[in-house]
Amino acid sequence: MTYQFVPYSCDSTWLVTSTNEIDEETVKIYPNPTNERVYIDGIDSEIEYQLCSLGGQIMKQGITYNKTVNIENTGLYILKLKVDGIWIFKRIITIE
Repeated sequence: MTYQFVPYSCDSTWLVTSTNEIDEETVKIYPNPTNERVYIDGIDSEIEYQLCSLGGQIMKQGITYNKTVNIENTGLYILKLKVDGIWIFKRIITIE
């Protein structure tokens, strides 16, 4: 077994100019409360989602279509959105 060592100066400065992090506040869900579907604003593409009960049970999951999620039953839910590999949680209320 051999190793190849590449020396780096300890006096180096590393600069991060940008990151791919999404700000949770930029993702908007509307209308809330809703009676059948919610629209997602603040993202550029279709994303993975999970609609969960307050007990954590996954009620529905998939990929958004036209940045919308249809919700059939009334109640209080947590909508989990996977944006750039990070899960964002939003509370959704559905009414009749």
